Amino acid sequence: MISKKKGFFFLIDSIFAIIILVMGFILLSSYNFDKSLNLQTKSISKDFFNLLSGTKINEICSDICECSLEEIEKNCRADNIKNLEYNLLEYIGELYDKNQEENITNLISEIIHVKKTFNTNIYGIQFLIDGRKVYNISDEEEMEKSKNLISIKKIIYGYWEIPEVGNYGFWGPYIVEVRAWKR
Repeated sequence: MISKKKGFFFLIDSIFAIIILVMGFILLSSYNFDKSLNLQTKSISKDFFNLLSGTKINEICSDICECSLEEIEKNCRADNIKNLEYNLLEYIGELYDKNQEENITNLISEIIHVKKTFNTNIYGIQFLIDGRKVYNISDEEEMEKSKNLISIKKIIYGYWEIPEVGNYGFWGPYIVEVRAWKR
């Protein structure tokens, strides 16, 4: 009688073990291991934002407007930069406030293509401010077909100052969005 109980408990134990193993196998087989593409695309979006928000204009330009970016140097020499303490993202916001979207497009294009920030043959990128496309490497259809579109948004705002008269002007807030995807 004792040996029959041991056999019964052993049978129940083995059934539970088989159920657990089958469930584990089903979970592992249904898991999508292709997450690394999304992580890489997300890091590219974040890196691009960090480049724009972490680089101040006074770090790339000297006091006499000798800049490492041609578009910034052109605007510096024309006295269009009101605050040299701005980072590039804030400066883009000021340009947007002044309806100078062509300057924004030229600046982003110079950062991406001339400075070779990332490989545009592999990744597409779109830069939007308040939902308006300011820069786009690829067409909409390619972006919509992509399985790993990553979008990162930030809110930007700022001010400019005219020290001679003590006036301040405020601009923003604007929602800046970077969309990146693998082609």
